Amino acid sequence: MPESGLSVLIPVYNRNVTTLVCTLLEQLPDWGGPVEIVCLDDASAPEFQELNRLLAVWPAVRYQELPRNVGRSAIRNQLAAAARFPWLLLLDNDSLLPDDQFVARYAQARALAPVLIGAPPTTRCRPLSPSCGCAGTTAITAKPARPGGASKSPTDSLR
Repeated sequence: MPESGLSVLIPVYNRNVTTLVCTLLEQLPDWGGPVEIVCLDDASAPEFQELNRLLAVWPAVRYQELPRNVGRSAIRNQLAAAARFPWLLLLDNDSLLPDDQFVARYAQARALAPVLIGAPPTTRCRPLSPSCGCAGTTAITAKPARPGGASKSPTDSLR
């Protein structure tokens, strides 16, 4: 199984994500390599920012707040640019992990393809092959990313 790091990226907006991050932290050893969780708050209401600021002192977690709302696409791009590791797992801030094997399934499936796409169990997304053992995580082949640097962004301080 390839040994490479995982960056779990969570765009945050008006939601307390401490439970999600805590659950992820319990599962991160299942990845079998270096891991980080990056939470970027998209100018949430102060009461949510206050709750989520606790994340900044948790091990393997980076938390930052943007001064103004940039929207769904821009915040995901900023999170990807701030990631330290080649494997990126983007989770919505309202995600609930289906079980205690969520990260372990991704770790096993990474040997199948350079890109993994998953969906919550309530959607109609199915693996491409019946023999796929990744339970809702579909492996697909993708072209490598173009070489080049990311533009300067407010998340450069997360690096």
